[in-house]
Amino acid sequence: MLSQQRGGYEAFVLALCISVPGAASAAEQLPYGANAFPGIIKAYDFDQGGEGVAYHDSDAVNTSQYYRPGEAVDIGVRGSGSYEVRGQPGEWLEYTVDVPTGGRYEVSITYSQPSGTAQATIGLDGATSLPVTLPATGGHGTFQSYKVPTSLEVTPGRHVLRFTFAGGDVYLRQLSSARRPGRAFYLSRTGAGVKDGSSGVSAKFLDIVTRGGDPPTRASWSESTTR
Repeated sequence: MLSQQRGGYEAFVLALCISVPGAASAAEQLPYGANAFPGIIKAYDFDQGGEGVAYHDSDAVNTSQYYRPGEAVDIGVRGSGSYEVRGQPGEWLEYTVDVPTGGRYEVSITYSQPSGTAQATIGLDGATSLPVTLPATGGHGTFQSYKVPTSLEVTPGRHVLRFTFAGGDVYLRQLSSARRPGRAFYLSRTGAGVKDGSSGVSAKFLDIVTRGGDPPTRASWSESTTR
């Protein structure tokens, strides 16, 4: 507050704070590029929004400064020359992903881990995270792809995928996803099977086949043979 003397009278001039919309609010999380299921998500194309919003990093410095130097995430280059994120336990990255078609998706992680095993988690929209154990690749310059044993059930629409470095010394290069086909059972001379190679067969369906009972109706067939 400023005080000015005018003609013996004291006039007070108030400094008004004019707020700019969005300036004082929390940073907004936005996609960096177009990530989708199915598809390939480059590890270094994590969302925009900064520390605590789109990612968490243990320090405020992007050590190598190869890519996105304004972000704190450490992005380096080894092996074939592609960028990778060099993570430490407790750090995480988030990716906005668009999913045109819902279903069960297999996720594969391309990474390097010099020795021993590493731990990571994958979560979707803040739900309970799926723990993953990554075997050693033999060196930071040796990358391999590891398919996560458990598929993710994903609905159509926009989602936020979080990858967390939970243990080890992981360099992360990319996450890839593929939609699993629906299961379809079939009959042959040797018995019943599943079209996509899965071993899960409805007990009700097998009982009908092995006992020589009447085949299910179109409606019950759908219920007993699809998941």
